[in-house]
Amino acid sequence: MLAFVIALTAVVPADFPRPLLLVLVIALFGWAGTARVVRVQTLSLKKLDFVAAARLGGSGPFRVARRELLPSLAAPVITYSVILLPGNIVAEAALSFLGVGIRPPTPS
Repeated sequence: MLAFVIALTAVVPADFPRPLLLVLVIALFGWAGTARVVRVQTLSLKKLDFVAAARLGGSGPFRVARRELLPSLAAPVITYSVILLPGNIVAEAALSFLGVGIRPPTPS
């Protein structure tokens, strides 16, 4: 990730806001793990009885996803996001230490 950010800062114009660039790059590299957690949780929740009951009650697939699956996915996704937060902070600090992150007058 560090090498990609350093190369990206050389290519991106100087007037592009650096905090936004860092957020976009960290999000670009961090979405895959979250997507895996969501996929695994969704596959395991689809097999439970309350989803089958909602389907038998006449709910369509979008209603089942919105009313049954999304509320049940909230806790694992929030937990995983909280676990990833310190790593993202360290990544931003490492980039700032190398001089590629946010410029010194702006707080990070």
